[in-house]
Amino acid sequence: MASSSGGVPPGFRFHPTDEELLHYYLKKKVSFQKFDMEVIREVDLNKMEPWELQGDGSPSQSAIKHIHEKFKS
Repeated sequence: MASSSGGVPPGFRFHPTDEELLHYYLKKKVSFQKFDMEVIREVDLNKMEPWELQGDGSPSQSAIKHIHEKFKS
């Protein structure tokens, strides 16, 4: 299967549940484990303007938008 930039397959969509974020991402993050796919990009929010977080629609950019929309209210 061909892979797009970022190492994820074409058609990949990032839409995790809260439980998936906690158990898959955050648990691995705090225990310094390696991720299978790098779909969440790390950024220093103190060094970026809000409009710089939006990107070209790549999986990492979609993740940021998803998280932003989730906590907007």
